[in-house]
Amino acid sequence: MKAAPMKGNGSGVGVQYRVAEATPQVGKAITVVLTFSGITDPGGAALRLSVDGGLSLGATEVTRTLPAGGPTTLTVEVVPGAEGVGYLHVFTAQYGATSATSIPVQVGKAAAALPSSGELKQVPGGDAILPMPVK
Repeated sequence: MKAAPMKGNGSGVGVQYRVAEATPQVGKAITVVLTFSGITDPGGAALRLSVDGGLSLGATEVTRTLPAGGPTTLTVEVVPGAEGVGYLHVFTAQYGATSATSIPVQVGKAAAALPSSGELKQVPGGDAILPMPVK
């Protein structure tokens, strides 16, 4: 499980997540396991889910209330429509404060990083520049 960073002025709900499939594929459901902690509001915390980047939510409820007390685990299915990175957005709110966590779901190969030449070149005006390849 990966712990999402928490802001000091956020909802105070801790979010941990794990993308279950080792090699996600286009058109096949991908399981994301979410664990929520730190819910101290007696009325519970509000949860809202949304997606972008070619993902769609499976049969999971988009909004729900998380109970106060111990940790709560939720399993969410997302279905990618294309290769690339899509995001499952998790919004939590309690005591009037809201936090957002974006969980990346990589489908297919990750984009290749551009190589750096690492060498400064002298231009006719005397300045030194670092040439960088353009994709």
